[in-house]
Amino acid sequence: MSDRYQTSPSERTALAATAGLANCLGWGIRGEFGGELGAMPCGALTAYALAAASGNPRVRARAAQMAAIGAFAFSFGGAETYGQTLGLSQHPDLRQQYYWWGILGCAIKGAAWFGLGGGFMGMALANRRHRPLEVLALGGAMTGLFRLGVELLNKPMDPPDHLPRIYFSNFHHPADPRDRPRREVWGGLWLGLAGLMAYLALKRDWPTLRMAVSGIAGGATGFAGGQAIQAGGRVPGRFSDRTHQLINWWKAMEMSFGLIGSTVLGAGFPNRAGEPEPLSEADRVAGGLAGLACAGILALAVSGRKWAESLIEHPFAWGCAGMAACLADERYAWGLLLPGELLVHVADVAEHWRREPGREGQVRALWGAFLPIAVAETAWAWRLGSKPDRAERQFPVALAALTWGLVSMAGLKSLTRSPRTPQAKGEGWLARQWRERPASVLIQGAFVLLGAALTVAATRRET
Repeated sequence: MSDRYQTSPSERTALAATAGLANCLGWGIRGEFGGELGAMPCGALTAYALAAASGNPRVRARAAQMAAIGAFAFSFGGAETYGQTLGLSQHPDLRQQYYWWGILGCAIKGAAWFGLGGGFMGMALANRRHRPLEVLALGGAMTGLFRLGVELLNKPMDPPDHLPRIYFSNFHHPADPRDRPRREVWGGLWLGLAGLMAYLALKRDWPTLRMAVSGIAGGATGFAGGQAIQAGGRVPGRFSDRTHQLINWWKAMEMSFGLIGSTVLGAGFPNRAGEPEPLSEADRVAGGLAGLACAGILALAVSGRKWAESLIEHPFAWGCAGMAACLADERYAWGLLLPGELLVHVADVAEHWRREPGREGQVRALWGAFLPIAVAETAWAWRLGSKPDRAERQFPVALAALTWGLVSMAGLKSLTRSPRTPQAKGEGWLARQWRERPASVLIQGAFVLLGAALTVAATRRET
């Protein structure tokens, strides 16, 4: 039976605003960690927020699957480099000539990132049931399209003599050994996105296809708009030195990207979900095996196994395996969102500390604190995945747990770096942080405020 739920204008506004709020936080936290795994909270928080703001019981019942699939989907864009692209529009020696080329590069890369995120996230609503075996086949096809797109649009890549015809990184001084031109993959992401949209059209899943289009619009405007803010803030002489000490313009770009991109994505959210359909035994077995493989690769990657990290760095295959598992059994979705996400970020903070001498005890203490939490969250995830009625009622609490776990890890990584200067007499820890890193203190304070606002928004309907 089709879902005839009608979304009021006020609810549509709430969906857009809550999604923007969530990814303003998600993208800010992503900047503390980076990489494909670091981008996963962007999708998880955005999808959770959309479910929390929705008054549709069917959508709320899919919160975990939508958030887990969104996490995998937003990880795909983490394969793309963009640091040198930002430099084209903000570096004093480049901005006059290359400003709009850099902004265009941001729009192209952001559109692919959010288009993939929105398209896959909408599949969890099952307006047209997407079976695990289909998603696994889709991942294989998109992997092939990714490689073809890179070959067609992002090669040759042999600096300094041979660079792609359309290139948004260091083409202006490719012989500089300190800033070598970086490999771009936006062509592969875009061709993979085209494959995803063709699949959705063949399935006649028009609501999910529209969500992919909303993601493309949001990603393009969000990344371009966020970078315009950063480039404007870095114009020499526009702001005082003290202002630059208080504002991290890179972080302003990231958080604006998430805010604008997910606000547009939320505005296009269908807010409807189809009736669940029974799965075949083949789908269940395939999804279960894919989930075991995905979990194993994730565990090996966070433990530092380079070959496992390389599997995650190649988009679509690993992520689609995780999505297939989440569609086959909701317990996989809850397992990723509760202990899985926290594991990724605890491992990142531990590795960050391990590089600094004398912090071995702190690393052991961090893992010692994480393990009982992980055991408790794993048991909770299993229960939630086994009892859908309980999960629908408790997912706002799970969103709060995920939010504050991520905020805590971001704070630990940002505010526990080695001191730059000797501590003044009678100076406390927070005063020293403010003296040395005022922008970092303000950012972490913003994370706390955004986390509190998201928690209130998520639990609003439960009170």
